[in-house]
Amino acid sequence: MIASTSELPQIGIIGVSGYASIHIEWLLQAHQDKRLIIAAFVTVEEERDSAGAKLLSATGAHQYESYLEMLEAQDGQLDLCFIPTGIQWHARMTISALKAGCNVLTEKPLAGSTSDGRAVIDAEKETGRWVAVGFQDMYTDEVATLKRMLIEKRIGRIKTVSMLGLWPRAHSYYQRNNWTGRLRADDAFVLDSPLNNAFAHFVNLSLFLAGETFEQSGDAFLNNAQLYRAHDIESFDTAVVQATSQSGTEFWFGVSHACQSTLEPIIRIEGTRGSIEWNQDHQCTIQSAKEGDEILPLLDSFQARDKMFETVLERLSNPDARICGPEIALCHTRLIESIHRMGKIVEFDPSQIKEVPLEGTNSTVPVVTGLEDRLKEAFENLSDLRAPEVDRPTIESP
Repeated sequence: MIASTSELPQIGIIGVSGYASIHIEWLLQAHQDKRLIIAAFVTVEEERDSAGAKLLSATGAHQYESYLEMLEAQDGQLDLCFIPTGIQWHARMTISALKAGCNVLTEKPLAGSTSDGRAVIDAEKETGRWVAVGFQDMYTDEVATLKRMLIEKRIGRIKTVSMLGLWPRAHSYYQRNNWTGRLRADDAFVLDSPLNNAFAHFVNLSLFLAGETFEQSGDAFLNNAQLYRAHDIESFDTAVVQATSQSGTEFWFGVSHACQSTLEPIIRIEGTRGSIEWNQDHQCTIQSAKEGDEILPLLDSFQARDKMFETVLERLSNPDARICGPEIALCHTRLIESIHRMGKIVEFDPSQIKEVPLEGTNSTVPVVTGLEDRLKEAFENLSDLRAPEVDRPTIESP
């Protein structure tokens, strides 16, 4: 239920730049449509005179210089806090917002470490508020339909779930803030990588679809993690990961930002009596030996994001509105943490890398020769990339 005395939900948002601009755009439209009140927002010093700050101020929202200042001043008055910030801030900001009486929409992933993720769940239970995590596809009706098909054994028992995605990222991508490509920032774990950031949606979705009940995600226990980097970063920009669930489902994930071509994410689910192929922003094809074939059209990324915002707003008055809660998202965080604990980050041979201009930027992307074909071949065969054995870099475990 709405906690504030206003007839409309009171909303706060932390941050106004970067990905936060997407949240602000939706909030401004919802405010204009008189569906909510933007009560407060937080800016850092360099954002205070930004376009986003000015637009929010024009709604009558109060501007604060820190999230703790906002939460203290608005204690008990905000119904929902949007947290579109860096990974290292998700857990601590979410916990503070819960303790200040807010429900929360935090960007994905849930947290930079399993312990931080568990702390969010504990705070949620302690306060009686709820947390929605910004894995946007999870909020769509199509995902709910697909999960029910899988629970009903439409394709039999799930044997394998595999995901492949290629998104080029220029050097400028890793220079836009203080945490991209980092393992730690601002005294917290980040563990940034394609698997924990750009492609995190599809790793989380793969785990969820393999969960044994409708509300449950599947835990994947790491078998092998081959991690590479072409960019000058702490973490990795390319990976092939193999894992297994307790029920015996085999997972395979292949991703890279060190490529020239874009391949939108594909998720394949092989069962004992059929298969499913998810083509992001396009369609999902269900092939069943018993019930025949079916094509399920999918929302595009923009539509899925709007559906997420709408559902989170609905949740304030309807406890049955389906969200991606922290228990689901924690399975993704656990897998990411195990990858960093057990995986070996390998530098690509510089002789294999060529710098290629990336359209839409003033920067280049380090493209690894032959990598795209090797990843596609590995995806078809659910194999690895035959990484050489090297000494693992020493990093503190989360």
